[in-house]
Amino acid sequence: MAVSTVQFNLPVFNGPLDLLLHLIRKQKIDIYDIPIQTVTVQYMDYLARAEAFNLQLGTEFFQMAATLLAIKARSLLPKAPAEEEEEDPRQELAERLIAWEHIQTVKSEIETRLAENAFFLEKEPTPLQASEYTLRVSMERLAGVWQRLTQKEEPAEADWQPIPELDPKPLREAFLKAMQHGSVDLIPYFEKLANRWEQLTLFLEVLEMIWQGTIMVREIGTGIYVERLGYGNGTTRST
Repeated sequence: MAVSTVQFNLPVFNGPLDLLLHLIRKQKIDIYDIPIQTVTVQYMDYLARAEAFNLQLGTEFFQMAATLLAIKARSLLPKAPAEEEEEDPRQELAERLIAWEHIQTVKSEIETRLAENAFFLEKEPTPLQASEYTLRVSMERLAGVWQRLTQKEEPAEADWQPIPELDPKPLREAFLKAMQHGSVDLIPYFEKLANRWEQLTLFLEVLEMIWQGTIMVREIGTGIYVERLGYGNGTTRST
């Protein structure tokens, strides 16, 4: 005759605070008004069953048992006079339980989000196409170019002449056309322009084209040379 065996499932908790929260929530107890005697009895019962099942518990479980017994012992002592009212010995335990519960809530939220993102594939950032081109000249050097151009003296009547409204498109197109057969020395090209307003307008266009990746600036010796990207390497770029 076969002997039937009865199997018992003993829940496993992640530390003593986890066990205490389970006991408190299961009985819908106010965490700030814990019936310490009831909870202590249930807690000790769990430790006894864990020992019977050969469940290895950490020392922190037994430390908490000692804490519960100490709180229970303090609650049995005679009450102090009203003017010397002592702090509730359960207060510190309640604060620890609330902090632990908050940590577990955050942990659960993180795990949920990670599980939801498990169905998404991540892709490494793709470098921008323009990143293969470097300026190869500092912005301070370009600022120096402008300072050199502005050092040129203008005719005296230029002080009272109104600022002309220049269309940058012809200046830009002429500059790009000059680079069709190779690089252009920036400073001599600017010095050939009609006036300072054309120089300023084209200089701003040059900065814009650098940012767009239309041109690249190289510093060779004492000169600054500009070349149009897309010529000679099989690629094209919009201007």
